[in-house]
Amino acid sequence: MKIAVLMSTYNGEKYLREQMDSILAQKGVDVHIFVRDDGSKDGTPAILSEYQEKHPDRFSFVNSRNIVNYGVKKSFLGLLKYVYERCGDMDYFCFADQDDYWLEDKLSEAVELLEAEPSNPKGKLYYSNKTFVDQELKLIKEEDITYYGDFAEGMWRSSLAYGCTMVFDRALTEYVLRHYPQVKCIHDSWVYRLAKSIGTTIVFDKNSYILYRQHGNNEIGMEGAKLHHTSLSFFAKRFLPLLFMKRTHHMQNFFKEINDNYSDELGENEKRVIGQLIGYRFSLINKLKLIRNGDMRKRPLKTRLVWAYSIIFNRY
Repeated sequence: MKIAVLMSTYNGEKYLREQMDSILAQKGVDVHIFVRDDGSKDGTPAILSEYQEKHPDRFSFVNSRNIVNYGVKKSFLGLLKYVYERCGDMDYFCFADQDDYWLEDKLSEAVELLEAEPSNPKGKLYYSNKTFVDQELKLIKEEDITYYGDFAEGMWRSSLAYGCTMVFDRALTEYVLRHYPQVKCIHDSWVYRLAKSIGTTIVFDKNSYILYRQHGNNEIGMEGAKLHHTSLSFFAKRFLPLLFMKRTHHMQNFFKEINDNYSDELGENEKRVIGQLIGYRFSLINKLKLIRNGDMRKRPLKTRLVWAYSIIFNRY
């Protein structure tokens, strides 16, 4: 299987070589790394040029002559579009951060699970748990996501499907690139929630094949893992701020954009729930239906309370 690994770099010289070597060392798959630099001021572009020279058949520095800053979403989705349109022989696509470390069977395990699933014209998407490590790759915490396999997973504010664990096929990529998201989001959030909405086959792997490095520039990732929905700290750091945060209606706008551009692709349940989300602020009936949503009622009590508060007080 041929897999395109997509990486957007920004001032990543410290851990970049280690990460790229771990990707090039993947077993059982044919890997090609495509990198777009998003305006680095350090030695990152020089490292990328070095790898392109050393591995011309497996590594592409796509914007070596036009290094400008686009931001994470535009950089990754632009790179996905670039590779999808120019490399028709790629079977799968995946995102990579610049500072992690991949175990050698990360991609082969993902492909094996995806290939075992029946064909789906809406595509297939894999994601997994992560292993949190410190700067020296020493263990901090093993992630343990509770997987429900329902649409409510895509409705929650914080997606547990991280781009660095995702692998997805060409069919889903076609849907992803059909519309460029205007809502404020990052690339993996758009891919995951769109996949949840249109009926993509989702494969979750409880195993971890990625060492998710924590350091000064990305500790928000670990913070999200610490704030499990059933912990007391979740209330202190996620629920209480809701009392004072500005009403941005971010998630409502997110699903409105999906509905506006993919309405013909939505399943019956997804279309019904998204319709409730779009109109919940001005409809008591929609509020009640969302609060009593069957999928959300499977969640722990604290999660359900945060959900109910967000809906009642128009914070979603």
